Amino acid sequence: MMERSVLPTSSLRLYAIYLKTFAQQKALAQGQILHARLLVTNTNNHSLSHHLILCYTHCGRPFEARKVLERTHRPNPLSFSVLIGSCSRLGLFRETLDLYGTMLAQGLEPNRFVYPSVLKACANLGDRAFGESVHRAIEGSVVASDPHVECALVDMYAKCGCIDKGRQVFDKMRKRDLAAWNAMISGYANNGGWMDAWGIYEWMVREGAKADAFTWNSLVSGFSRAGDLKMVFEFIHRMRLQGFEPDVVTWTSMISGSIKARRYHEAFKSFRQMMASGIPPNSATVSAILPACNGPFGIHRGLGIHGYSVVTGHYSDVCVGSALLNMYAKCGYVEESYKVFEEIINKNVVAWNSMIQAFGAHGRGLEAVALFNRMPTEGLVPDHVTWTTVLTACSRAGLLAEGHRLFKEMHSENSGVERGRSWIEGPG
Repeated sequence: MMERSVLPTSSLRLYAIYLKTFAQQKALAQGQILHARLLVTNTNNHSLSHHLILCYTHCGRPFEARKVLERTHRPNPLSFSVLIGSCSRLGLFRETLDLYGTMLAQGLEPNRFVYPSVLKACANLGDRAFGESVHRAIEGSVVASDPHVECALVDMYAKCGCIDKGRQVFDKMRKRDLAAWNAMISGYANNGGWMDAWGIYEWMVREGAKADAFTWNSLVSGFSRAGDLKMVFEFIHRMRLQGFEPDVVTWTSMISGSIKARRYHEAFKSFRQMMASGIPPNSATVSAILPACNGPFGIHRGLGIHGYSVVTGHYSDVCVGSALLNMYAKCGYVEESYKVFEEIINKNVVAWNSMIQAFGAHGRGLEAVALFNRMPTEGLVPDHVTWTTVLTACSRAGLLAEGHRLFKEMHSENSGVERGRSWIEGPG
């Protein structure tokens, strides 16, 4: 532990002003110099430590901020609040939960800013159990009825697939702002409850709240997943009447919905309209449109999308790469699929599964098995889709001995894949 400050009070006040200024200006280098000065003089002052934490978090350096926190004797709750919020915003969700645990272990009471940050981390990690423990802590605190905390609870439960619990929190809210309405609408839309999302929207309108772009995109996304293009276009119409033009999220949702409804012409029409409106497609859009490029004539459109992805840099995205190799395989160009696969830099399990499936679908079982055997050397563990895919490839190619070997290996690793028996039944 550091000794008490040897600097006069006037210097401490001046340093605090400097650090506050450095934080506002995001002047990392100057903040580090002053931090070094404080270390040399063995200065450990609560106010200065807090301002150092502010400076580092404002400059996007949460790990340096945590080192300051750990050197501070009995840090105050505000310092924890600042650091937890910074980690959550930067996507350091495990670090967020760890800091929350440290805060509780030190007997400190989280405030109304800490809980939303922690719940956001739970939502993004899909950690329902941790989220429920936070909910229990909130219920006995002074912030239980805080609108921002309640909204974060709704969002956490929705993203963890517990939409009913989210609705229970939502129904008990005494004051609902637009963020709360949006959390409930998007929660239903993302969990298959598109009609419930529509019902919440109508309730919101009756309460006098006005939708924003996020509201409309949530509704468009939900009904697109359902393949209900009539409602999608109705939302687009209403959206425009209220002064909101479709953005990249809206267009991508429309394209996905059209493809799900097998209205490929409509999907390409939306894609062209999107380009004409001056909104460049992102990697999600490219991945969404590629499944429409199937059949003997789809290859020409697919080549055009492939070229566009290379020019715009979306080609390096693993989702785009997987969609491209699927497109080539469905059009009968397996060699092109494999070229795309090998060019994907950070291949995930989905990409491997797609390529194994491509080989299997074209009766190239030996290549499918060889690719499967490469996975461990690349540090990847097969999932249930991988096992089912490679066993199906063996079945279609008549590789019964190889299929039996893999089937036994699958069960010896306790993969729990019941559908693995599909290969025994043969194709069809």
